Amino acid sequence: MKLVSLLKNNLTIPEVLKNELSILERQIPENFTYRNTTPLSDIAVNFQKTIELQKESADRRNHLTFGFDALNNALLELEQKQPVFMNMIESENWGGRVYFNDEYILLGIFIGKKHNKNWETPPNWDGSHDMLQRYNERFKKD
Repeated sequence: MKLVSLLKNNLTIPEVLKNELSILERQIPENFTYRNTTPLSDIAVNFQKTIELQKESADRRNHLTFGFDALNNALLELEQKQPVFMNMIESENWGGRVYFNDEYILLGIFIGKKHNKNWETPPNWDGSHDMLQRYNERFKKD
C-alpha cells in the first residue's frame, strides 16, 4: 500500500504534513507495510532523543533519510512526558517509524534508505548503528 494510504487507514494526518507526505510518496512510490501490529509507547522526550541519535548515525554514514525535521519539531513541541506511540514501517528499499499521539493524530515519520535489507531492528534499539550491527551479527542477519 502506498505510504499515504497506509497512514490514512488508522491515523489522522494534519494539514501541515499532507503536502510533505505527498511529495515523499512521489519520490518513493513503493508499497509500505507495518512491521509491528501493536504500537510501542514511550514519552516524547525519549523518542526525540532516539530519532536524534538515528539521524546523527545516518548522517555520519551519508544514508538518505526523510522526515526528521518535521518530526523532531513536533516532538519538541510536546510536553516532555507526554505519551507518544510508534509503529515501524517498511518497503522493499526503505524502513522507518511512524509517530502519533493517543488520539491517533500523526506527529510525523522518519524513514531511511535500507543498506542491509536482511537486517532486523532490535526490539530495544537505541538508534545507534553499532547496536544494529551487533544485533544482526549475533543472529547472522546479513
